[in-house]
Amino acid sequence: MSAPTKIKLSPIALLINAAALALAFVALTMDASAFVFWVSIGVFDGHWNDISLQVLFVCMVISFVFLLLVAAMFGLANRLSGLVRERVNVLSELGALIDSGWEKALRTGTTCSLLVLSLLAILCLSFWRDLLWWTELCRGLRATNEHRLQDATDLYEASAEIASNDRKAISLVLEAGSFFDQKRYLEAERCFNRCIDATKMLPDDNRGLLVTAYQGLARTYMNEAKYAQAEKILRQCVETFGDAKVPLAPVQMRVIGSVRVPNPNPPPTLMGTLTLLEECCVKQHRFDDAQKAFADNLRSLSDRPDAEAKSIVDVTDLYADMLADPSVNRVDLIDRAYQDADKLLVEKLGEDNLTVARLQLHYGDRLKALNLPAKAQERYLTALAIYKKNPTDGDFSTLQTMNNLAGIYAIQGQLKKAEALYKEELELVSHWQKRSSDVQIQVDTCRSDYANLLHKMNRDDEAKRILS
Repeated sequence: MSAPTKIKLSPIALLINAAALALAFVALTMDASAFVFWVSIGVFDGHWNDISLQVLFVCMVISFVFLLLVAAMFGLANRLSGLVRERVNVLSELGALIDSGWEKALRTGTTCSLLVLSLLAILCLSFWRDLLWWTELCRGLRATNEHRLQDATDLYEASAEIASNDRKAISLVLEAGSFFDQKRYLEAERCFNRCIDATKMLPDDNRGLLVTAYQGLARTYMNEAKYAQAEKILRQCVETFGDAKVPLAPVQMRVIGSVRVPNPNPPPTLMGTLTLLEECCVKQHRFDDAQKAFADNLRSLSDRPDAEAKSIVDVTDLYADMLADPSVNRVDLIDRAYQDADKLLVEKLGEDNLTVARLQLHYGDRLKALNLPAKAQERYLTALAIYKKNPTDGDFSTLQTMNNLAGIYAIQGQLKKAEALYKEELELVSHWQKRSSDVQIQVDTCRSDYANLLHKMNRDDEAKRILS
């Protein structure tokens, strides 16, 4: 009886075997990933398209090539281990290596397939509830994008019933937003309140979702003219923001990743919350509280980068819109708001900054609309002086300021001054290389206003030439 042949496993053979096992696992994992991608695109997003199917087909072809390579690697390891001693021709050497290792490659591939499928099964079982929730949520988002709001509402409600505690708030805030868009404010109130209760049970890293629910509920109350209730919610929202310098963290999701929650209104910011608070106070004619909220808003914006200083102008304009409402008409508070904003911008950027000029221009427009031409003239002159210190080709704000100031001169009967300014405006723009649509609008407005002025001065022929 012959002695059994000893198998010599050299270090190189062991290394090749290990590499072959790893490559087989990679190949099968790639196939499984492509299959999951194809199914997820089809089931969750409803797109059984050719692209995902082509990806699956390409992955399967590549994995087959990988399996051939694995068989060759096993065959080479066998030869190095002394199992295959016969000589082979050079041309058929690769085929011999594949034949020698094919059986082991198939066993390895089958084992890897079972392992990958087992891992997928365990993953699906572990997160089956989340996958069902995610499916309903995606269908709801698709219905929202297609403006099928009632269908979206039903799907969000279905996802909320499936969801675990850390998912329920997301479904509820989307359902509430859908009710809000349908002007079903009582249902929106109920959902926003449920969302707030659910979010408060979550960790602090879901603060962004809580702020979204607070703002949504406040806007709902405001649309129902429940300003006192909206104010209470907004003050809670301001407290939730905490340090305005720290951005709100997104809603964290296990395994799937973070989810951006679409809002029924602009994304929640401290600036937007304080602006809503100002409006609530103004609607209740509580102007001291409104002024305090506006001051807090300016203070929060003062720490932002200089490039975002225009937000100060926007916030001031919004506050002035509230105060200029015919039911309010508080010109004194409008003056105070623009003066406070001007002081902040000058301290932050300097008195000759273009953002300061922009504020002065808007301030002048506000005073002109309030039928205060003399005060408006002062603001326009201040803005124009800054623009002339910072000449910029294509800056339509310069033309707008000149045109508005000329209009004030015309109202006051200073026709020569108005004419001179119109001429200066047209002369200035004639040297500009940049002629954007905004610039062209200002030029056309200037020509029209200049022609009207000439008609008043009984210079009809000149007016026709200006318009030609």
